[in-house]
Amino acid sequence: IETSRLKRHSESIMAWVEGHYHETFTLSQIAEELHLTKTYISRIFREETGASLMEYVTARRIRQASLLLHETNLSVELVGEKVGFQNFSYFCQVFKKHVGLSPNQLRKT
Repeated sequence: IETSRLKRHSESIMAWVEGHYHETFTLSQIAEELHLTKTYISRIFREETGASLMEYVTARRIRQASLLLHETNLSVELVGEKVGFQNFSYFCQVFKKHVGLSPNQLRKT
């Protein structure tokens, strides 16, 4: 029973992130909305996925940014904003670290 409850909680956390990854949010907000503690969320999420919650959010944002760069003509800056990065240079830095290319380089491929 414990395992299925953990799985349900990590699935509800992922579902919450899916609905909010493009926004600026805090762990406290997630905890409040899901009626769980911040510590519990961090622990079960890592146990269930092998990644921290913020690593997961960042990967989700980068996946969506890649999609937008390929499928739209939005400026790179706007793509960063749309997926939840408030700071353009930080977006470019994180994107390059995850993808191996800058957003502009990816768009040209």
